[in-house]
Amino acid sequence: SWIFLWPSLWFWPSSVGKEAVSLLAIGLATLGYVGKGTRVSWVPFLAGVALALAIRPHVAVVLAFAAVAGHWVTTWERFNARRMVESLLLASVLVASLMAMSNFFVGENQSLVDFWTFWSGQTLAGGSSIGAVPVGILGSPVAFVNIWMRPFPWEAGSPTTFLSALEVVLLWWLVWRNRQGILVALKNWRRSRLLRFSLPLLVGYTLMIGYTFGNLGIIARQRAPMFPFFLMLMTCAPVSKTSRADRRE
Repeated sequence: SWIFLWPSLWFWPSSVGKEAVSLLAIGLATLGYVGKGTRVSWVPFLAGVALALAIRPHVAVVLAFAAVAGHWVTTWERFNARRMVESLLLASVLVASLMAMSNFFVGENQSLVDFWTFWSGQTLAGGSSIGAVPVGILGSPVAFVNIWMRPFPWEAGSPTTFLSALEVVLLWWLVWRNRQGILVALKNWRRSRLLRFSLPLLVGYTLMIGYTFGNLGIIARQRAPMFPFFLMLMTCAPVSKTSRADRRE
């Protein structure tokens, strides 16, 4: 429970705004996918995806992607009809979310690349701009650094930016302090239902906002909902080897 005392989770989603509702949607989807331990609980999962679609369609896409990825990595190891039906239904949710996001954001004569180029350019104005991320796979490391390592302490030009930099330093101090447990969690991530959902969600969300946003202020706000999933790598390590529920599945 200490995860939810993280500073950004109190600062950014504290008001009744999109961040608070987005965090609720992510929580519902996570509960739906992980809650019962052996199968998807469709009511909270679909409620979370639908809520995300209503306010941040791109978040709904990442939630659906994480569920599909988490489900498919073990479907072929423990093949049965129920798992296959669940996988197909989750894939359908992903396709529907992609279509909804495309209709919401992308015009008829505009490609998805044009959309990303436009919105990333919109965030490059102001004193907190850090520049655009290179398009393509070569931009992935830059996107990760921008989202999870910036602002660097020497980039702080205001008290709030300095506090954000201290938060990042604290995060990586915790990573170093718990490095052995994190390595265990990463090695055995497919055996934990929670990590099978969390890791694809974390990677997909990081790339999505890392490629799109080039402003430190926006990045600090947008990454807040992902802090619990980043910190889960430290808390899930002791139970990531094989859960009883997964062994029964």
